[in-house]
Amino acid sequence: MPRRKEPASIVEKKARSHLGKAEIERRKQAESPPPLRQIVIPDDVDTEEQRQWYLLHADWMDRLGIWGTIYARPLADLVHVMETEKEASVRTKKAVKRGDLANAERWSRIQERAFKQERALRSELCLTPGTLAKIPPRAREEAGIDVGDV
Repeated sequence: MPRRKEPASIVEKKARSHLGKAEIERRKQAESPPPLRQIVIPDDVDTEEQRQWYLLHADWMDRLGIWGTIYARPLADLVHVMETEKEASVRTKKAVKRGDLANAERWSRIQERAFKQERALRSELCLTPGTLAKIPPRAREEAGIDVGDV
């Protein structure tokens, strides 16, 4: 399956594309703008740490010109999947220390599934470290993006 096209605003910020200015403008015109640019935190993002992470990344996406409320749910799902992966990692390590290999294998599978979901959601939201690293440093600084925080 071919890779999903990145939004024209991301392609433009990367400044490393074979596309000319006319092609980028044509793609911008062809893209439908994301509906409703208001940043709304879903109700299931409940802890303060999760809310801060959510707001930081939603703000980045807004500054890059790719935020829309359509991305609120996938970003909230990303928060939860990351929490699941961390919890599964901790439980896997504890089970291995106890010598409970059956339980360790079970948690390892959960961790693997969470990792795959996280990777897919990050790709969908253009929040992979590789995507953000390809944006020139000046544009990242203007948007307030620190690749280390991804």
